[in-house]
Amino acid sequence: MPNTLQEALDSLEKLPAPPRSKGRVTGLVIRPKKGERTVVDTLQLSPEKGIHGDRWGLRSHSTRNRQVSAIRSDVLHCLAGATSPELSGDNLHLDLDLSVALLPAGSLLQVGEVLFRVSPEQHDPCGQFIDRFGRAAHDATLDPAWLPKRGRGVLLEVVQGGCIRLGDTATPVPA
Repeated sequence: MPNTLQEALDSLEKLPAPPRSKGRVTGLVIRPKKGERTVVDTLQLSPEKGIHGDRWGLRSHSTRNRQVSAIRSDVLHCLAGATSPELSGDNLHLDLDLSVALLPAGSLLQVGEVLFRVSPEQHDPCGQFIDRFGRAAHDATLDPAWLPKRGRGVLLEVVQGGCIRLGDTATPVPA
């Protein structure tokens, strides 16, 4: 875990460019209750419930914009250091470019059998993110250089449900 903002930004800048046309799922996490994280090999999703077994689907919402959260796995590992990456709370860890340039709000992303729509809402780091990964990691994701790269990740709406498995392909759907 980086100790200073500059250290975090330097580490992020050293990461190789992520895949743009075809990536893969490197981690799957369910959040059954607040603060709990369960690493799994398979997720079942539906437009009505989001991820089955995740706390998002246990209460009513005014929008589906936040059903699922995804983060670039290399960015997460860079910011987490020795801290368990599943503590970020992100459901999907992807080896894929999640930038605004590649996946603007409203664009579609196919992951395994599931079709997602990219939310117009920005995925901001919360207080728990600071507690788990430190202020430097938090601030790096909000840095002007990393906001358009979505260092904190992206929020997704389930358009078409199905199954996602560890190792599945993640592909932006051309407009």
